Amino acid sequence: MAKTKFLEDVGLIQNPNEAERALKSFRGRGEELQERFDCIVNAGLDRKDRIKLRLSMYNWLTEQGKAVPMLSLSTLIAFSDNTFMKRFVNQHPEGPRVLKDLKKQIYSEQ
Repeated sequence: MAKTKFLEDVGLIQNPNEAERALKSFRGRGEELQERFDCIVNAGLDRKDRIKLRLSMYNWLTEQGKAVPMLSLSTLIAFSDNTFMKRFVNQHPEGPRVLKDLKKQIYSEQ
């Protein structure tokens, strides 16, 4: 339950259909995930930035066969924006367009 609550709090689960998939994607208990996330936020990451956008982009790329499955959350958010673009987004010809569409969708929800 703590894991589900954490994922809902950071905006990664918005409906019940996403819950099972999201729960399988993250290793660790809810308390551990929250602790890791708090550490990253305390290091300077804005709670609203990147997390949902980068995970959404990564999930799309994984579905397209252009990203290695099961990367950790810390791996995805550790990169600068430029490095994330090079290592992930630009690996698919539609990547930049998909990222732009995801930004519009995610930031219009907030």
